[in-house]
Order: sequence, then structure tokens, then C-alpha cells
Amino acid sequence: MIGPDQDLPDAIRVRHGRNSQGKVLHYYLNFSGTEQSFPYPYANGADLLTNAFISKRQTIKIAPWDLVLVAEH
Repeated sequence: MIGPDQDLPDAIRVRHGRNSQGKVLHYYLNFSGTEQSFPYPYANGADLLTNAFISKRQTIKIAPWDLVLVAEH
């Protein structure tokens, strides 16, 4: 399947879902000992762990062995 997740770094795993309010969620997990970065390919949202605004095409940086959880607005 070809889509926006096709160009993620090899160490990044992504999962998608919906919360109880119906918002789309994107879970990005860094399975490496080095920081990873990539342009966020989906609609604007918020990182639910930090409350930081995330815009489409913004570069997301994920610390080693960490994750970012984005809820679309």
C-alpha cells in the first residue's frame, strides 16, 4: 500500500486509530537509539503527550525509544 507513511525512517513505526470522540490518532514510535525526524503528512493536530500544535509538513523529531501521539483537529 502506497501512502504518506511510505517515506518514514526505517526505525519509525506508525499506527492509526480513533479515540472515543472520533478523532483520528497517529502513533509514531521510534524503535532506535537515535533521534529520528520526518515531515508530518496528515491534517493539523496536537501531540497529546505535550499539547504541542503539529501542522501538516512540520518536521517531527522523536527522541530515542520514544513516541509522539498526534490527534487530528
